[in-house]
Amino acid sequence: MTPPARAAETRAHAAAGSQPSSIEVPGAAVDAVSTVPHDVTFSVYAESFWLPHHVIEAVTRQTYIYVLHRHLIPTFGGMPLTAITASDVRAWVASQQAKGVKPATLLHNEPYRG
Repeated sequence: MTPPARAAETRAHAAAGSQPSSIEVPGAAVDAVSTVPHDVTFSVYAESFWLPHHVIEAVTRQTYIYVLHRHLIPTFGGMPLTAITASDVRAWVASQQAKGVKPATLLHNEPYRG
C-alpha cells in the first residue's frame, strides 16, 4: 500500500472510531510487507519485526539492542504499538531529560521512529 493510501485508510478508521486490523511493516526486501496484529506491543514489534528486518552492521545492531532495553522498552515495551501517542513520546523525552540523559543519547533513539 502506498503511503498516501495508508494515510487515507488511517484517517478513515479514525473517523469511524475504529482501528485497522493490522499494521504494515516494511520487510527485508524494499517492496516486501509483513502484517503485524494491531495489538502487538512495542517490545514485540521492535524485537521481532523491526530489528530483524534491518540490514545493519553488527555494532549498530548491538547499539540498537542496548538502546531498546535501556531506554525504550522500560517505558513503551508493554504498550500496544497503536496506543503510543506523540504525547507519550514527548512525556518520555521530558522524563529522560529530567534524569540527565544527554541529547546525543536521545538522538540514538531516533531510528525507532520508522
